Amino acid sequence: MGANPTPTAEFCFATCGCRIFATMRSRCLRPGVRGIGDTHVLGRFLRDVAKLNSEQRNFRIFGPDEALSNGLEALFEVTQRQWDAATMPNDEFLAPTGRVYEMLSEHQCEGWLEGYLLTGRHGLFNCYEAFIHIVDSMFNQHAKWLKVTSRWPWRRKDSPR
Repeated sequence: MGANPTPTAEFCFATCGCRIFATMRSRCLRPGVRGIGDTHVLGRFLRDVAKLNSEQRNFRIFGPDEALSNGLEALFEVTQRQWDAATMPNDEFLAPTGRVYEMLSEHQCEGWLEGYLLTGRHGLFNCYEAFIHIVDSMFNQHAKWLKVTSRWPWRRKDSPR
């Protein structure tokens, strides 16, 4: 990781394309009317972010859950699940070059995301509300580590936080 030029902040928030969020809206014609659903709007946003980063390939989704059941199906219009093993005819959205990482281990997925972010790239942890508590202390510990290391003289001030 130390030899990777990315953690020296050569990439910034703008290169991720995340600023497109202003274009993602769903109209509510009147209160109480059922709409498209928050996660389906999020899925379209993540699809567009992944598409904007197709050349740099610096944005990935990590999660122990099924992205489809979480309403993120639009993602699979532009990428696949990362998969290097054998497939069956009924498997969906699997490819050796996918940018969606799914494994039924919250700890493993959080670790993947943490390492990915430390290289200066961008990612999202996708998880059901009921299971996020399995790893929320890992996220808190990582945030504390970043805070402490930001005071170390050898750590560049513009490195990923």
